[in-house]
Amino acid sequence: MNTALSANTKAILLLASPLMAGNSRRQVRSLVAGEYRSLARFLHTCQAEPADLMGPRAEELIDRYDGPVDKTRLRALLDRGFLLSHAVERWQARAIWVMSRADDGYRGCFGSG
Repeated sequence: MNTALSANTKAILLLASPLMAGNSRRQVRSLVAGEYRSLARFLHTCQAEPADLMGPRAEELIDRYDGPVDKTRLRALLDRGFLLSHAVERWQARAIWVMSRADDGYRGCFGSG
């Protein structure tokens, strides 16, 4: 099994996972299902995917997004790479691997879903 996170899975985790560490009062609230669904629909209409929010098109996509999530919050969520790296280290130390619907092997593991 490949334990490396895909770029799409990293982006999804940054957006939709709490990534708790340190002082919880300073954390940005992660996206709830409806907020993420709105963002995913927007990305689909732009022929983009979650990983594009971390690449050269990121600012263009965020600036064009006109959904229920504040752009400042989106940027803050995507800027949590350090927290994500620590969370992944903790998960891997406990033999936990993460896969998202955006990963090639997802359907093979969980059916045609």
